[in-house]
Amino acid sequence: MHDHRGFIGLPVLLAILLGIVVLGGGAYYVQQQSASKTESSNLDNLQELQADTVASNLTPKPQISSPSSTAENNAKWTTYRNGKFSFELQYPSDMTVREQTGSDPRTGENWVRVMFRNEQDDFGLTFFAGVQFVGGPGEGYSSFQTKSITVAGKQVQEALSAPDSRASDEVLLSIYTSHSDNRYDNFYSTFKRSQMATFVPRIEAIVATLKYTDSTSNSSTLRWDIGSKVDDNFSKATVTLSLPTGIVRTAEINVRNDCKELNQQNLNDEWIKKVNAGAVFDKEPNVINPGLACVSWDTFTWYGVFSENGKYYVKQLADDASGLGNQTWKIIKEI
Repeated sequence: MHDHRGFIGLPVLLAILLGIVVLGGGAYYVQQQSASKTESSNLDNLQELQADTVASNLTPKPQISSPSSTAENNAKWTTYRNGKFSFELQYPSDMTVREQTGSDPRTGENWVRVMFRNEQDDFGLTFFAGVQFVGGPGEGYSSFQTKSITVAGKQVQEALSAPDSRASDEVLLSIYTSHSDNRYDNFYSTFKRSQMATFVPRIEAIVATLKYTDSTSNSSTLRWDIGSKVDDNFSKATVTLSLPTGIVRTAEINVRNDCKELNQQNLNDEWIKKVNAGAVFDKEPNVINPGLACVSWDTFTWYGVFSENGKYYVKQLADDASGLGNQTWKIIKEI
C-alpha cells in the first residue's frame, strides 16, 4: 500500500485554483470600479473648473480708476476767476495756472490767456478770451473730427485737427465759444494721437465748467438782416434770435424799405431822434433789443421781438407822426 501523506489530491488542488481565480477577478473588478469613479470625479471637477473660468471671463470686472480719471472729481478742483473778462473755470488742483494779458493796438482788443498744465504727464489746456472774430484750426492744420458740445449754455463745435505734414502725429483740439456779439473766446490744446483717448475727456471736463459771470452773456441776442427788395415799398428781412441755452430761432418777414436796426451807430440818426424811436422799445417790458425802426416824413413803423410765456413773437407797431403811441403792437409771426 502506498503512503499518500504530503500530497494534495487533484480535487482539492482544483478547488484551490478556482478560489484564487475568483478572488483575483473580484479584486480586479473592485479596482476597475474605483478607477472609473476616480476618472468620473476628475472629469466632473475639470468641467466645473472650465465653467467657472468661462463665467469669470464673461462677468464684467469693476473698472479701476486711473490717476487721470480722478480729474473728473470736481470736489478736488480749484476755481479760477477773472473779473475783468467776466468768466470762471474749474480745474484739477494738481494743475498749475499761468496768466498772460495784452492788447492789440491794431484792433483795440484786450485779451487774456490762461494756461493750465499738469507737469506730471504733460497735459495742458489754454483758454484765450477777448478776440473779435472766430478763427479756424490754424494755418497748416486740417480738421479730421468734429462734434457738438455744450459750453456755457451754448452749442459749439469741438474740432480735432492734424498738421498737413504727414510726418507729425500731433493733434490740435480747438473749441470756440462766444461771450457776446463782439467777443469770442476759445480753448486749445496740443497732444499726440496716442494721448487722445485720455486727454480729450479731461479737456472736456474742464471746458464744461466755463461760466460767464456778467449779464451780457446770459441774455438773448437779436440780429436783423435786411435782404432783397420785394417791391418798391418792402424788403425781406430775417430776424435771428440766439437764446442763452444755445437754441437759435429765425423768422422771415417783409419790412419797409426804410427800416434801420436801432444800434449805437444810428441812434443819433436825425429821423430816429425826431420820433424818439429808442424810447418806444425802452418802455416795453418784454421786448428784446435791438428793435427795427422805419421812419419817413409822415409815418413810422417799428418791428420788435417779444418774449411772452415762453414763446417769441415778431410784432409790428405802425402809426402816423401825429398819433404817436395810439396804436398797439400786433403779432406778425411767431419765431
